[in-house]
Amino acid sequence: MSRLAELRDNFEYVIKEEGLLAALKRCGVHFDNLRSRVSRRSIRDDMNDFVDVLFINGCDYSVPHPIRYRVEHQAEQLEAAGMTTRIVNAWDLNEDHVRIARTFIVFRCPYFDFLERFVESAHALNKRVLFDIDDLVIDTFYTDQIPYLGTMSADERAAYDDGVRRMGRSMMLCDGAITTTDQLAAELRKYLDTVYVNRNVASEEMLGLSDRAVFERDVLPTLPSDEVDVRDRHRWHMAQERRESREGFSIGYFSGSITHNDDCEMIHSAVVRFMREYPDVRLHIVGELDLPDPFMELTDRIVRVPFSSWRRLPQYISFVNVNLIPLCDTLFNRAKSENKWVEAALVKVPSIASRVGALSDCIEDGVTGLLCDNDASAWYEALVSLKNNPALCERIVQNAYGECVRHHVTCGTGMGLASFIRSQERPNIGFVLPSLNVSGGVMVAPKHAAIL
Repeated sequence: MSRLAELRDNFEYVIKEEGLLAALKRCGVHFDNLRSRVSRRSIRDDMNDFVDVLFINGCDYSVPHPIRYRVEHQAEQLEAAGMTTRIVNAWDLNEDHVRIARTFIVFRCPYFDFLERFVESAHALNKRVLFDIDDLVIDTFYTDQIPYLGTMSADERAAYDDGVRRMGRSMMLCDGAITTTDQLAAELRKYLDTVYVNRNVASEEMLGLSDRAVFERDVLPTLPSDEVDVRDRHRWHMAQERRESREGFSIGYFSGSITHNDDCEMIHSAVVRFMREYPDVRLHIVGELDLPDPFMELTDRIVRVPFSSWRRLPQYISFVNVNLIPLCDTLFNRAKSENKWVEAALVKVPSIASRVGALSDCIEDGVTGLLCDNDASAWYEALVSLKNNPALCERIVQNAYGECVRHHVTCGTGMGLASFIRSQERPNIGFVLPSLNVSGGVMVAPKHAAIL
């Protein structure tokens, strides 16, 4: 989707959800922000704004969620912990950027010649370069385990494999790695000695949007009209319509990409059986996912939404009663993070998840979610237990929400990462001068500093 089409889509969405006045007000805010950025740019030299950490993003924005979690959210963590940060895309990187930070974190950037020269310059200036990676896309040994890649043409597969190899080559230029899960860290330690686990966490904006989605689902539609501010009247009507249309029991799967087809395939029979035996059940699918023939008889109870902006995701998840997180038990998948559980927990929706990797590490079975072996009967029984036991659902969502707000949000979770980065920094030398008046000694001191 082009940027113009995205803006048009967002404008139409805000009109639908909040009304025309809210959409026009939102446009005014965007124009004010644009004028502010232009004004700041005209009076400030960005290349003289020095920071503790410069994030170098090498991931394409066509898949935005890795950049959010591993660049923007980690920057937010560090800022909350007292470190200053900046973000630059790898394709905008230039030689001057090596001056402005003490530590560099390169995220998912495939090798290119200038990156190697940049890292060499950073090392020559006694600075540290760390590589951040959130998937085992650093060696074809791991990516060969993704079944979906077998559907690619020979040229597509060759290009994909080349990108993976170049990712690994970039990582090997660096002094250490930061990653998301214990399993992923264990694999990375086969390549680098220094590896730090900083789990994915939600941003403050995600928490705010999630709380808003819960309010619009559970509180707003119950308010009498005379208690609703005139500016919220449109939202109130929309919330009431949704509350009235929420019939039966909804289960949801929120896919990041088509590569999750194999994960869902192992629970298809459990979901079909559950929907056949309980006619009030609906299936919500957001994102790309292929459904086999047995689902054709159930199409009138399947709600599909295309891949959407992450800001809408909390509301979409809040529409369902249960969130499904199936994951095939492979080495590649065991390295994946618990994002889907956190996103559902923040809107107080219980999750059923595979007992695999970080999901198993982070979810306490029966307390903050339900863990299942990858067996259709186990998934069916878990679905039935949540449908027939509202008290269990309520207990799980309250526990999971509390756990995620305390330990899976940027504010309050960045000290570990900040301490790790500081532990990797090289010593600095400061010159203390008795005077800045021009003299031979004062002139010599900067020369010595430049040499060092």
